[in-house]
This record gives sequence, structure tokens and C-alpha cells, in this order.
Amino acid sequence: MNGKRIGLAAGIILGILCSFSSLTEAKQAQDKPTIRDKWALVIGINRFNDTTIPGLPLAQKSAADVARALKDPDAGRFAADHIILLNGTNATKAGIDQTLEQWLYKKALPNDLVFLYFASRISQTAAGEPVICSNDTKMSDLKNSGLDLVQTIKTIKQRTGSDDILCLLDCNPAGKIENGKDLKWLASTSGATIMSANALYEQSFDDKQSLSSRFSHYFSEALRGSQGNLPFFMIGEYIYQKIQEQKAQDGQEQKPSMVLSKPDSQTAAIIIGMPIKNPNSNSGISIGHPIDQLAMTRPDLAGAIPAPIKSAPPPKSASEMEDDEDAHIDHNLDFSSYMTKMKQDIQKKWQPPKGFESRKVTTVFTITNTGAIVNPEVSVSSGNQEMDKSALIALQAASPLDPLPKGSPRSVDIKYVFDWKSSVKY
Repeated sequence: MNGKRIGLAAGIILGILCSFSSLTEAKQAQDKPTIRDKWALVIGINRFNDTTIPGLPLAQKSAADVARALKDPDAGRFAADHIILLNGTNATKAGIDQTLEQWLYKKALPNDLVFLYFASRISQTAAGEPVICSNDTKMSDLKNSGLDLVQTIKTIKQRTGSDDILCLLDCNPAGKIENGKDLKWLASTSGATIMSANALYEQSFDDKQSLSSRFSHYFSEALRGSQGNLPFFMIGEYIYQKIQEQKAQDGQEQKPSMVLSKPDSQTAAIIIGMPIKNPNSNSGISIGHPIDQLAMTRPDLAGAIPAPIKSAPPPKSASEMEDDEDAHIDHNLDFSSYMTKMKQDIQKKWQPPKGFESRKVTTVFTITNTGAIVNPEVSVSSGNQEMDKSALIALQAASPLDPLPKGSPRSVDIKYVFDWKSSVKY
């Protein structure tokens, strides 16, 4: 795809369920705050233990192609350790749950982008709610053995605090579906922006040339062809256009669709391939960094996107010259002793409100290299205003902490939980 021109006609409509009624509204949604970091969970399942669930021969290849495009330093620009690909027998329900618990929930912070991709079979509960089939899903016990899509996304939002969740469904039905919920319901109920290869529970088709699904093939093509500089909704427009061209050739009906979580959501305007500063993770703590300025300005929505041109970088500003200090970061630095001392210093300053009820409040904040705590905020409320307030007061009182160890980034972002447990017995 290097040098290949991607043309996006301004009048293409992104499926009948697209929440953008016009490109004017899409332009307005471009004013999106920058994201701090980005994480991707990519799942593809070819075969299922339950033989009543039909296989999907190209699902794993489709998932692998998407993961490669996201990792591509000239396309998705996700750090390698910020993507997990679960394929085949690794994509059991327990395996998916464990990945979320041990990886995503510990790493992702508020203002991070969470990208989800599912290539699998999809079914529904008795209430018509969508369930993704894992490798070990049993159709006879779908509710307990399948992946409840709405609950999964809701839990991701709650545990990470992220409002920017993109969920791509490259799924085929696991049987006849009647009176199931639609994409609009799924997006509004889960709180994620959803892009689906077709209407929910409708069949999608494969690309014979790339030996992957059409949806994943054109997603990867759009990401690489634009060098990662397309907003998410424009990638959707490209996919829609190319699949309609395929339909004209073989008559296979497929309408990729996108729905926002709410009308004023700006998640679809995120540029997936935006570069993130130093996206290296450290074991045991969550570190995020602000993003660089985009390498090129937003393409005009009314015209075609030119082939990417690699130009010389502009002269560095004073602030950018300061960023050169990041070259001295020790990515093998052990933060464990610093984190232990940090916890002790914060706990000494915390005075939880009186009462016997156990409560927990999750906060996020930044520690600068001088040890100052800046931008503290509550990401998951305890449900008690006094409890939340006491956590923020403790952070304010504990600042400044010890300076960051030598070899640290210029700042680190921390997710910290204040946990008040009552042990009163009668």
C-alpha cells in the first residue's frame, strides 16, 4: 500500500445506521481532545469446541492482519506491548477475562483509547442481547460461557475510566437470530462507538485475494494507505465504499455500519494512528504520555486524500528540544521501591471519613520528575462525596513526593485506589 492513493468521496454514507447524518456534523466532531495512550485487544476464532457453532476459516488471519496494521510504525503506531492478539484456543472465555483483568485493567487510564476487534461468531441471549462466542462457548449455556458484549464494554469503561472505546465487530451469526438488539441499542447501552462489518447478526464476506475478511482487509488498507492519519469515521467510509464496489462485482450484500455511543460523542474523530510519546510500559505501574503533534494536518473532507509524502521534520521548538531528554529513559528501571514509598507517603496523609461502610475510590494523577503530584482527579467514584474528597485532599497533602528515580520519564501517570474496608463485627 506504500504510495497508493486512497480516494474518499465526500458523499459516501457510512451505512444506514451511521450516526453522522452529514459530513458537516463529522467535521464538527473533529475537535477531539488528544488521547494519552492507546491499547488494543484483538480476537480471532476459527473453530469452536462446540461443533454446533460453525467455524470461520479466515477469522484468525483477519485478526492477525488487523493486529499487524495497528503495530505498523507507519500506520497504527501502537506499541507492541500495547496490543494483545488472542487467537484460536487462547481465546477462551477465561483467557479473555484474564487478559482484561491482568493486562488492560491494570494498564489503561482515563483519556486512553481502548480498541477492541472481534472476528468470531455472534449470538444472542433470550433477551436478544449480543454474545460473542469464545473458543469454548457452549450454545446450550450461552449466557455463562459466552462473552456478554455489553457487560464486557461496560466493565472496561468502569475499570479503566476511558470514555474512548472503539469496538469493531467482524462477526457472523452463530445461527438464526430473531428479534435481536440492533447496533444503535448496542452502542448507546454499552457506551462504545461501534463499527460492524454488517448489520448486527447479518453475514459478512471474505476477500479471496487477501484471504481475510473484506472488513479487516479494507480496514488495514485504509490505515496503511493514509499512514495512520485518517480519523476513524473516514476509515469507515473507505471500508464502506470498497465493499460496495465488491458488491457490484459479485452481488454479495454487505453494509458496514458505524454508530456513536451518544450523538455528541467525538470518539469517531480520533485518528487511530496518532503517535504517542514513548509508549513503553513498565511492569507494576501505568505510564502514559501526551501525544506529539500530528505529522500532517487533517485532510479536507471534501476531496481525495493524496498519497502520503514523507517530508523533512520542521525545526524543533524549545519544548521539543526538552523532549530529547526522553532519550535517556531507562526502560528497565525498577519502580517497585519508589511505588512502595509513594503508597506510604499518600496513606499517611489520607483521613477517610468516619463510618463503618467499606468504600473504594479510584484516582488518577501525574507525578513530575520533581515529585510534584499534578492533575489529580477521581476516575471511579466511591459513591460518597466525602470519601472522594478525602482522596483528593490526601494527594494534595502528599505532594511533593520524592523526585522520580534517575532514568525515569519526565512524568508518569498513576492510577491509585483508596480502599476503606470495614471489619466491624457484631
